[in-house]
Amino acid sequence: MSALVELSGITYLPQFGIVVLLLGALTGIKWQKLFGILVIQHGVNMASSIDATKPVSVNPTTQSVRDNFAAAKSEIEALQLSITKTRTYNVAGQMPGQMITGISRWYPEGNIQVTGVFFSLGSPGVTLGCTAMLKKNNANFLSANITTAAGEYKSNTATPPSPNAVATDYFTVDAQSLGGDAKDMVVHIQYKNIA
Repeated sequence: MSALVELSGITYLPQFGIVVLLLGALTGIKWQKLFGILVIQHGVNMASSIDATKPVSVNPTTQSVRDNFAAAKSEIEALQLSITKTRTYNVAGQMPGQMITGISRWYPEGNIQVTGVFFSLGSPGVTLGCTAMLKKNNANFLSANITTAAGEYKSNTATPPSPNAVATDYFTVDAQSLGGDAKDMVVHIQYKNIA
């Protein structure tokens, strides 16, 4: 049995590969098998503009098919924009006491809005915490570093003051284990695509 993956109120069944539309209802859970793709959504009531009676079985019109595909396209695009994605930066192994700068340049796939940035640790600093900064185009993207205290596995979550970026922008991370004893930092950038 395949695992279910929960993201932003939507449960994805990975064995089906992609997510398309959320229609129908069964005991409060939205579900639909469409074009061989199964999607389950709970906690969200999404009204659909797709007319289930079109095309009619006898003499369907080209326009009714086009109208339904236009409605489906619109709903799929709205759903794609509503999904929060995560980009991660990994600093594997023992982290040094000095600042590591410019970790792994990333260009977003299009226009995005960053909704939160935090990091987690495989092994926290024992004597001192850790700090990290997300940079956009080599300038600080957050108003302050995200940090942990000694013994903490997860940092605070920061929201950037100007959260938008375009495909030509690039992101890097600066990170440091203040005591030089933390291990395996993963910086998480949560974002949504925007038009």
